[in-house]
Order: sequence, then structure tokens, then C-alpha cells
Amino acid sequence: MNKLLFSLLFLTFFHAVAQEEVAAIKINTEFNIVGEWTGTSKSETGSFRFLADGFAYMVTPQLTVDSKQFTQNGKNFSLTYVIDYEKTPIHLDLIVTELDSQKEFILPGIIEIINDDTIKMALGFSGPRPEKMLDENEITLNRTRE
Repeated sequence: MNKLLFSLLFLTFFHAVAQEEVAAIKINTEFNIVGEWTGTSKSETGSFRFLADGFAYMVTPQLTVDSKQFTQNGKNFSLTYVIDYEKTPIHLDLIVTELDSQKEFILPGIIEIINDDTIKMALGFSGPRPEKMLDENEITLNRTRE
């Protein structure tokens, strides 16, 4: 009797986990980050625009980064992104490339899809990729519809 009860509980749990994984896969394969996203962090509003060709724009009160070329301290840079929907959490890397030397600085990040128009993002500004969303490292971004 105990084995039967255990088996039923295990199957119920396995079925529930499998359904969540299928739902997550469905969301990830249908979701597309391309577009403009706006959010507020620490009382400052900023935005990202992810282009279909892999370039990205970033606008904050202190800085505007044009994707294909922007100048900082007399040097020219570009901003691109790479997203890996297969990872959990989803990996999003922002890549700043110095155009003359082709040196890259990778800002590792993660995103969590809330729905088609809302994501949470956390970036590893001072080191490695965040492993999970925390209040101090996350920002909620909403898709801006034109």
C-alpha cells in the first residue's frame, strides 16, 4: 500500500514538473526580445532597444549608447547582445566592442520572462553572471509599443 501511494505521489509530482518544463519551453521558443524595453531602477528611468541584427541601444540619464557606433573617451565602440533561451535562467550578454582594437567587454546577465511585454533583467556589473534575480540587482522592463 505504501509503495502504491508513493508511486502515485511520484507520478503526480513528475507530471506537474514536466508540465512546468513544457510551459517554460513554449514561452522561451515563442518569446522574442527584439523591441524597445523601458524600466525604472533606483528612481532612474532607462531603456534598451534590442534589434533583430544583434545590435542594441541603451539609454540612461547618464549615457546614451548607439548600437553600431558610439564614442566614449575618444574611442569608438559598438553594443551588441547575445541571448541564449536554452539556459535557465535565460542568459543575456551585452557586448561592448572597441572598434579599433576589436577588444570586447562582456556584461553577463540573465532575464526572466514574465509575459510577452514584461521581463526582469539582472546584469553582472561588477563580475560574474548573476545566478538569480535579487531585489538589489534586478530591473523590471516593459515593452514599449508604438
